[in-house]
Amino acid sequence: MGVRPSHQRQEIGSALLTRGIQRLHEKGCTVVTSGGNESVKPAEKLFHKFGFSDVTNRSFVASIFR
Repeated sequence: MGVRPSHQRQEIGSALLTRGIQRLHEKGCTVVTSGGNESVKPAEKLFHKFGFSDVTNRSFVASIFR
């Protein structure tokens, strides 16, 4: 999932991530991981805002429903 650079900083990524996490919770998930390539760099701050921690330089994990 991604947001075109011309549409970034409009809370679109936050809305997508919020809804995705909600759906995963509805399905019973308790841990969410995300990974990507170098293009994930701009999203790091967003992942951290949602409680994700760095696992590797290209992967993030969050335990979101404790």
